[in-house]
Amino acid sequence: MPEKLPIMVFPVVLLALVPACASDSLVAASPNMAVLLTAVGMALLFGFLVCLIWTRALHRLVSKRTNELRQSELRYRSISEDMPIMICRFLPGGKLTYVNAAYSKYFAKTAETLIGSCFLSLIPEEDHKQVMDALSALTPESPSQSHEHRVHGSDGETRWHRWTNRALFDAQGKVVDFQSIGEDITEWKQTTERLSYVIQGINAGTWEWNVQTGEIIFNERWAEIIGYTLDEISPVSVETWTKFCHPDDIEESKWRLRMCFDGRAEYYNYESRMRHKNGEWIWALDRGKVITWTQDGKPEWMYGTHQDITQRKEAEAKLKANEAKLRLMIEQSPLGVCINDLDGTFISANPAYQKLTGYTEEELKKRTFFDLTHPDDLPESKRLFHGMTFKDAAPFRMKKKYIRKDGSEISVIIHTAPICDPSGAPLFGLAFIEDTTKRKKAKKEREELQGQLSQAQKMEAVGRLAGGVAHDFNNMLAIILGNTEMAMEYLDPEHPVHGDLKEIKKAAERSTNLVRQLLAFARKQTISPEVLDLNITVAGMIKMLKRLIGEDIDLVWLPGKNLWAVKIDPGQIDQILANLCVNARDAIAGVGKMTIETGNVSLDEAYCAVHAGFKPGEYAMLAVSDNGCGMDARTCNKVFEPFFTTKAQDKGTGLGLSTVYGAVKQNRGFINVYSEPDQGTTFRIYLPHHRTDDVPLPDQRSEILSGGAYETILLVEDEPPILKVTMRMLERNGYTVVAASTPGEAIELAHSYSGKIHLLMTDVIMPEMNGRDLAKNICNHYPDLKCLFMSGYTANVIAHHGVLAKDVNFIQKPFSKGDLTVKLREVLDKK
Repeated sequence: MPEKLPIMVFPVVLLALVPACASDSLVAASPNMAVLLTAVGMALLFGFLVCLIWTRALHRLVSKRTNELRQSELRYRSISEDMPIMICRFLPGGKLTYVNAAYSKYFAKTAETLIGSCFLSLIPEEDHKQVMDALSALTPESPSQSHEHRVHGSDGETRWHRWTNRALFDAQGKVVDFQSIGEDITEWKQTTERLSYVIQGINAGTWEWNVQTGEIIFNERWAEIIGYTLDEISPVSVETWTKFCHPDDIEESKWRLRMCFDGRAEYYNYESRMRHKNGEWIWALDRGKVITWTQDGKPEWMYGTHQDITQRKEAEAKLKANEAKLRLMIEQSPLGVCINDLDGTFISANPAYQKLTGYTEEELKKRTFFDLTHPDDLPESKRLFHGMTFKDAAPFRMKKKYIRKDGSEISVIIHTAPICDPSGAPLFGLAFIEDTTKRKKAKKEREELQGQLSQAQKMEAVGRLAGGVAHDFNNMLAIILGNTEMAMEYLDPEHPVHGDLKEIKKAAERSTNLVRQLLAFARKQTISPEVLDLNITVAGMIKMLKRLIGEDIDLVWLPGKNLWAVKIDPGQIDQILANLCVNARDAIAGVGKMTIETGNVSLDEAYCAVHAGFKPGEYAMLAVSDNGCGMDARTCNKVFEPFFTTKAQDKGTGLGLSTVYGAVKQNRGFINVYSEPDQGTTFRIYLPHHRTDDVPLPDQRSEILSGGAYETILLVEDEPPILKVTMRMLERNGYTVVAASTPGEAIELAHSYSGKIHLLMTDVIMPEMNGRDLAKNICNHYPDLKCLFMSGYTANVIAHHGVLAKDVNFIQKPFSKGDLTVKLREVLDKK
């Protein structure tokens, strides 16, 4: 308090002096003066009191601020002292004013020894200028900068430091003080040096960039990559890189650099195009990283490498082109292609595989190879696929079944191979899948068609055999029947031999019917087709068919509406229906049901493709069904074979269905049989729709009395027995017969015969010449000559495909004397 005493005493003394002065001379001189002095004294007293209060408040404030500053400095020193990095402060001349503990420890000197000394004494003399130049470059606008220099270590070795200096300026912009933060970067420099050797080894360029100042350093290789020397592109700057970089790549590069500067990316990595000295664009890969940062968190030095990757990019382009071709081949492959992990999980699948399985690629990726495999094939699939997961595994091929997404099954063939690394270890599996469902179905259909074809060929062969046998048998029957009839004419009906001859005649006639059935099967029976409405023809037979099948079987007749017309011999329809109904009757044990129905059917190519012998077109369908015992597949395959029967030996000849088959084929139709054991049988016959308005050939027979004939007949037959018996038949009827056993003999007789020849009766098939050519030859000399052809079958000579032409007269062997008499009068009387 002693320093405050004069100030406090002064106002008290002043107040004591004012009244004293006023009471003596001043009061005597003027009463007002005393008052004035008193007022002045009071004012002075008040002013001093105010000054006293303000001074005390100011003193307290200064004390507080001083204390806070002292506390702040203590905290700063505490933090600075605890920092592991070196911190120091020095004056513009280099005199140290502060060092922290780390600084002292590094140089192995106390703070007292260092403070007051020049920091340049710790730096090799040859680096002094570099350091002072760096300090001099600091300005109020750019008060901070980093630089690297060498120092003398405590162990006497020279080491590398990096220091970040900040200058403190007064109001006039003059440097007052420097503060520096430093670190030992010797090991980093050594690592960088070693790294430089590595970079040289990989033939890469390098660059160093001070982001704040724009300073940039390229090595010689950087320039060589673009075809220059370093001197040719010096001085270098950021604009040097911009100058050679492709314009389209600059913005992307800047964006990636900003990512590094903002801390969003640790490394800068970018491929860009650079203009080479020769004018071409090359590809370069730049990699870099921000190494140092300023105190305020801005990027400072950034180091990186610069590599020529042109060859790699060209190789990648070729590889991508090849991959694109390969992918295109796989994508457009008609085979399913998939890639699976070693546990069977799908990695990828091409469109063909997706279509094959019904799954999308995304759906497949959630499944394994085995999820699609049929349970029956699963064990073998797992065994083969597991074997593929071992080193040096071999590819495998397997036939199996897939289960599609919709649950349907398909048959496939899988070719699977492991894709391995260079050591032979499998990485994943590659599979090619072929859908064989249609192929297997086609194979089955082909086998069925082959069976049908074989059956048809067998039937054809049997038919040819039957036709040949029937022809020869007809000739023998003609001799037997003819001689029997004539022998009967010589005997009295009461004669014992006459009865025997009558039985021979009946047997011959029955044999004739049997032979005609064989000819019908062989499709060599001569017919006279007419345009028919099947509904009318069948309806006329229903009553007779009911009597044929008996009362225990219910016959149902279902005629189709607007039935198409067909062209067929009416007798063949009778024959077909009679045989089918008898066959159905025998298949029914006891009471049953039989159905006859008609309808219009159009057969397309798809139907005909799986039914051998069928042709597309419009057909009138005639079906006969029963609910009898039915047949198995083996029986159905043989049902049309001649003499094949499942009936007892005395119940059938085995020619009924063969006759039906031959008649249908002869009229260019088709027949199918559908049957299952115990499920009945249905025969369906398809006859071509006839569209012409042909007038059918009338079937008329004349009532002719034997005898009374006067005409001359030239008879030609190469079989002597037939020639003899036929000549006797003709002569008994009063005809004059000129007989010849060969065509040549017939021609000679025709030319040498003095009388008139009214009719040529000739066999069709003869050794020298067929009957048709013989008739043409003789008719050249006898234009009005009438002809009658005879044969066991026509063999397409007289009748086209077995159908008798309208202007051809024909008699089927064997024939009776009465049939011959009627036919002769019909021909001779025809105008």
